[in-house]
Amino acid sequence: MSKLLNTILLMASAALVPSTQARPLDKEPGFGLTLAFYAGSRNVESQFTTHEDNEVTNNLTNSGESLQTPIIFPLGRIQYTFDSLQTQVYLGNSQDQVATARFQYELGFIHQFKNQTKITVAYFPELSMFNDTWEDPFLTDQARETTKESTGGGRIAIEQLFGGPFAFKYAYAANDVENETSGSSRTDLTPGDMQSLERDSAFHRAEVEVVIPVTAMIYMRPSLEYTVRNADGEANSYDEYTAQLSVLARQGKHTIVSTISLGMKQFDIINPVFNVKQDSTSLRFFSIYSYKQPFDWESFSFNIMAGYSQEDSDIDFYDESSFIIATGLTYKY
Repeated sequence: MSKLLNTILLMASAALVPSTQARPLDKEPGFGLTLAFYAGSRNVESQFTTHEDNEVTNNLTNSGESLQTPIIFPLGRIQYTFDSLQTQVYLGNSQDQVATARFQYELGFIHQFKNQTKITVAYFPELSMFNDTWEDPFLTDQARETTKESTGGGRIAIEQLFGGPFAFKYAYAANDVENETSGSSRTDLTPGDMQSLERDSAFHRAEVEVVIPVTAMIYMRPSLEYTVRNADGEANSYDEYTAQLSVLARQGKHTIVSTISLGMKQFDIINPVFNVKQDSTSLRFFSIYSYKQPFDWESFSFNIMAGYSQEDSDIDFYDESSFIIATGLTYKY
């Protein structure tokens, strides 16, 4: 599954609303459960989509086949809130991550201090059963073989610092390609060239953001991110700079959260297959609409989600685009 297609949804409004006083993490202590089920359609164009219609590429000057497929996906979260209502542990998806289209499953701990500062520490395990990639993406005129790709790591977030609107976040992730043979099909590459194409990586991401109330019902959250990818192959190592803006608006039972981001990647060295760096720019848009209590069902929300992503690389082979739309129901206990 393409990394550009990680788009699904849970309610994300709480992460965008600033506090004027220390709010509890939940209404009452004990266990809570959120379950969601969605269905929709996705369209993706990428050389790294491991669909059978994309197995063979005739050359390395195109960005792969454009493929449209139906999607069905469940999500969920179980949490336990302690008696103080200021400490919580959870397993599943995290609301603030979903709001910006990051959907890893986490084991997390949240604590809110008396000075209103909230800290989140979370671990997300490697789940290789959900992701495939090509062993050698550069193989032409033959069917490419798939291999498992897994990513795991952790993150820490410090939000509402001393009751203010600022938040600081850091995340680490390790990426592993099970059977890495990039470039093995090409006779014009040296052993050093092939080593520079290896994809196993360590990612570091730092982020600073601020919540700005526009009206009582509209909030903006601009943020800046800096990401470093240290890959085993230098041709896949880069620095990425991203500017992002999230906007939340709500009225009665209606809530909409929209996020737009612009990014730029600067790679360390040239890619030996193409003799040019893989530098790129990206545009991403993600929006969620939620309607509480449809048909007077108290514990349910009806949701519509849409996302668009495009990455424009200096190497056409690495250009990617995707669009996804889905609708579903969320149940919260």
